[in-house]
Amino acid sequence: MEVRNEVTAGTSSKGKRTRNSSSTKPARSSSGSRGKVVRYPQKVTVCLALFVFSFFSAGLLSFLVTAPINPPSSILALELNPKNYCAAIAQDATARIAVRESLQRDSWYFVPAYTLVFLALGLAVFSSRQPVWIYGLGIVFLSIFAAGSDLLENHYLESCIDGNFLAAGLARRWALSKWECLSLAFVAAAPPFLARKDWTKKIGYVLAAMGIPSVLLLVPLDFAYPLVRYAVLPLLGLGLGLMVITFVRDLMTPSSQKAHWQ
Repeated sequence: MEVRNEVTAGTSSKGKRTRNSSSTKPARSSSGSRGKVVRYPQKVTVCLALFVFSFFSAGLLSFLVTAPINPPSSILALELNPKNYCAAIAQDATARIAVRESLQRDSWYFVPAYTLVFLALGLAVFSSRQPVWIYGLGIVFLSIFAAGSDLLENHYLESCIDGNFLAAGLARRWALSKWECLSLAFVAAAPPFLARKDWTKKIGYVLAAMGIPSVLLLVPLDFAYPLVRYAVLPLLGLGLGLMVITFVRDLMTPSSQKAHWQ
């Protein structure tokens, strides 16, 4: 009898331990899932806030990157047609100093600012749980390559206005590379918006439209300046403006952020 009681007591205690241990497992998994849910919106919120901040910073810094060119034109015309302007700027000491200072401000302030805009966008897409997160890596790499191309473009433009007219071809080549990378970065940002089901899906069409000028920039014809000025820049400004609007809404409305990024 004593042996039977001991066996029965041991069996019941094992059952209790088994039931207790099994009951604690869901609590651990639920706490882990809650931690992941909390960390995920925080990462997206930081990326969206960084995008909005860097967007307005780049907008303010863009006013610093201006310089008079003789004959009167713009920095965009200089970078896409340096052979037409380098000789005139090299002969005008005042214009040469102004353009050099403008290029230096562009390298030190504006290039890091707009690179941060695209990096924040790429990190936000990369943080998405949707299958399109892989496009975030493309945005990051393209933005870094665009920034490097811009810095090389400025370097060769400075050399060109100093009298090394052979650098004009390299400056234009790196300028085209910059605009191609920025256009492709916009195309890579389109899938996350195209996957949405509200009005923000239209932003994806605007971003995807950048693929057309990115292909046309590869055509060896001398229409890069009108293409960038009248197609790339308007689409770039429209796409960034629409993204800022929806990102601000996502930051202010948790339900909107959950619908778009979770």
